[in-house]
Amino acid sequence: MLRPIYPLRLRTRWKLSFRALRDVAEAQKGVGRIAALAGVNRENLYRMLSQKGNPRLDSLLPVLKALDFSLVVETNEGASPKRG
Repeated sequence: MLRPIYPLRLRTRWKLSFRALRDVAEAQKGVGRIAALAGVNRENLYRMLSQKGNPRLDSLLPVLKALDFSLVVETNEGASPKRG
């Protein structure tokens, strides 16, 4: 059985971030324009960036690019890897 490698609080932050991305999209260029630039359907973009949204990375990356954002993954300094 696969278990997520990130704590629950990270999931909560992601959900808040998706809602924030929607706010940025609406303020910058409009959700319809961002959807067109990202090559996704406008309704799907609203759903993806909703409170219950759970976008796949391959769907999220074009949206981030359309917003001139990037995704950075870092290690936690001092954190020991958990195995098993």
